[in-house]
Amino acid sequence: MNLYVLFLYYKFLNLDFYILHSQKYNTIIKFSLITLNE
Repeated sequence: MNLYVLFLYYKFLNLDFYILHSQKYNTIIKFSLITLNE
Protein backbone atom coordinates (compact mmCIF):
# COMPACT_ATOMS: atom_id res chain seq x y z
CA MET A 1 0.00 0.00 0.00
CA ASN A 2 1.30 3.39 -0.98
CA LEU A 3 0.77 5.60 2.08
CA TYR A 4 1.86 8.68 0.19
CA VAL A 5 -0.97 8.19 -2.30
CA LEU A 6 -3.44 7.78 0.55
CA PHE A 7 -2.06 10.97 2.06
CA LEU A 8 -2.59 12.84 -1.21
CA TYR A 9 -6.18 11.61 -1.38
CA TYR A 10 -6.70 12.75 2.21
CA LYS A 11 -5.31 16.17 1.38
CA PHE A 12 -7.37 16.38 -1.79
CA LEU A 13 -10.69 15.40 -0.21
CA ASN A 14 -11.97 17.27 2.79
CA LEU A 15 -13.08 15.32 5.84
CA ASP A 16 -16.81 15.99 5.42
CA PHE A 17 -16.67 14.69 1.88
CA TYR A 18 -14.91 11.57 3.12
CA ILE A 19 -17.56 10.97 5.77
CA LEU A 20 -20.46 11.58 3.40
CA HIS A 21 -18.99 9.63 0.50
CA SER A 22 -16.83 7.04 2.22
CA GLN A 23 -18.08 4.31 -0.11
CA LYS A 24 -17.03 6.25 -3.20
CA TYR A 25 -13.75 7.24 -1.54
CA ASN A 26 -12.94 3.63 -0.72
CA THR A 27 -13.72 2.62 -4.30
CA ILE A 28 -11.36 5.29 -5.62
CA ILE A 29 -8.60 4.16 -3.25
CA LYS A 30 -9.01 0.49 -4.18
CA PHE A 31 -9.01 1.32 -7.89
CA SER A 32 -5.87 3.44 -7.47
CA LEU A 33 -4.09 0.73 -5.52
CA ILE A 34 -4.95 -1.84 -8.17
CA THR A 35 -3.69 0.52 -10.86
CA LEU A 36 -0.43 1.15 -9.00
CA ASN A 37 0.13 -2.55 -8.44
CA GLU A 38 -0.13 -3.39 -12.14
